[in-house]
Amino acid sequence: MSNAPEQFKIRKDSPLDWLGVGRSAIVVDSHVVRLRVGCSFATSVPRRAIQSAVTVSSVREAGHARGTRGVHGRKGNWLINGSNHGLVSLAIDPAAKARVFGLPVRLRRLTVSVDEPQAFINALRNGAAGTQGREVA
Repeated sequence: MSNAPEQFKIRKDSPLDWLGVGRSAIVVDSHVVRLRVGCSFATSVPRRAIQSAVTVSSVREAGHARGTRGVHGRKGNWLINGSNHGLVSLAIDPAAKARVFGLPVRLRRLTVSVDEPQAFINALRNGAAGTQGREVA
C-alpha cells in the first residue's frame, strides 16, 4: 500500500468550461479526499467519513436532473461533472463541509465524473490508514 497522494481528473466531454471543471483536481491521500473545481466548489472529506463509493450509470440515478454539467446540488446531495459518464457516487457520514462559490454547504452525497472511475474507487478502498482499517463498500 502506498501512502503517496493519488490525483484524478474530472471527466470533461466539452471544451466549454464556465465553472472551472478544467481547472479541477481530486486528490486522495491517506486521510482525506480533496476536491476543488476552480472557484466554484471545494471540499476536504475525511476518508473515515466515506461510507461507500460506487459507480452510477446516470446523473438521474444519483438524484440530479438529466443533462446537467458543472456544480449542482441541494440538501447535501452534490454533483460535480463535466460529463455524464464515469460517474462515482460517495456516501458521506458524518456530513462533510464544502464551499460552493464561497458559501458553506453540507455534503452527504457527492457524485463526480472522473476519467478513471474504477481507479478512483480502488484508491478509496486502499489505504487502511485513512479509513482506519475499514474497507469502503
